[in-house]
Amino acid sequence: MEPDKLLEKHQAEFQAAYEAKLDELTGRLYNQFVGFISESRVPLYNTLVVLEILKTEVTEQIKKRQGID
Repeated sequence: MEPDKLLEKHQAEFQAAYEAKLDELTGRLYNQFVGFISESRVPLYNTLVVLEILKTEVTEQIKKRQGID
């Protein structure tokens, strides 16, 4: 197999493995959030407010990191 084709093949395999792992970690994080929210016994409205605040803060951090803001 040509070096370029071999490199493309390995890159595709790495990308697929990376995306599968990321999906697994995202699923685990989701389940942890759901479990924590359920156990916290905080009303869902208040939980939503906290999640919206968190979303805003994370979005601002991402913008700063990428030089958008």
